[in-house]
Amino acid sequence: CDFAMSGGEILYAFAFLYHKTKEPLWLTRARLVADYYWNKRNPTTQLIPDRPNAGEERFDGSHFDTAITAFLCHRLLVAGQLTGDPEFTRQAVAYLKAYATYGYDEQRGRFWGSLRLDGTPEPGPRARGEYAQYEPRGYVDLWQPYAAGYEHPIATAQTYALAAELSQDDLLLSTARRWADVIHRDFPPARCEPEAWYKEYSVSWAPHGTYAEHYGRTISFFLHLAAVTGQKQYQQFAREVAQEAVSKLYYRGLFRGHPCKPYYEAMDGVGYLLYALLQLDQALNPSSEVVLSRDNM
Repeated sequence: CDFAMSGGEILYAFAFLYHKTKEPLWLTRARLVADYYWNKRNPTTQLIPDRPNAGEERFDGSHFDTAITAFLCHRLLVAGQLTGDPEFTRQAVAYLKAYATYGYDEQRGRFWGSLRLDGTPEPGPRARGEYAQYEPRGYVDLWQPYAAGYEHPIATAQTYALAAELSQDDLLLSTARRWADVIHRDFPPARCEPEAWYKEYSVSWAPHGTYAEHYGRTISFFLHLAAVTGQKQYQQFAREVAQEAVSKLYYRGLFRGHPCKPYYEAMDGVGYLLYALLQLDQALNPSSEVVLSRDNM
């Protein structure tokens, strides 16, 4: 299963090994993985399928989604930094610009969850039953609960912030700002897509808040954007998100993974939240001895 998020992790591992050893084999293998997806792109739109070998009859074999922008694009950007090979960055920027162009509905001020490779958005409602139910049709659901699916809007926002910093590209920066507007408008996280396969979660859990990972990634994104733009309102919103997260998740010396869970669970992304809180502390106290990257992925 050649999922984009899996391909991203593999090419990142090869890029890391090349960075440490300078052995050409690892760079060749990183390029092999990156080019596998690049060669599957629509030459007009630059959009790629999330899982090329799934075949066109399945949505992930014929559609572009935010798992690509969140994970494959991020790892491509990092691979470019690790190896010094500009081709990785070029591919990431091409995908990110393609989604910025076709994935945003200017009239509604929202991002689409799934695009056909010709750039046409896949409208809702979402499917019921069988594998098609996992396609994020319609607009993205910012606070959806599934960590391994096809919908990763907050991580996508983080990737745009990183890409804007590295490339100084106006479209990427304006798209990062658009993500900030979308997230700010939908905060606090108290609802999910009611017609999705996780409808029961949407009704019973979502009104109480979201997962630690979503809180943490949101904090990190707004801190990163504040650093890129120099605008303090992004840092202030990061503080507000942190206050919400702590009030919802901190209990007797431990962070829960979700407000509705009476326990800690690693899968819920508490580590992302802890890292983000350290980033916030460092942003508010620049003299701190802790050295952290703005890019918490």
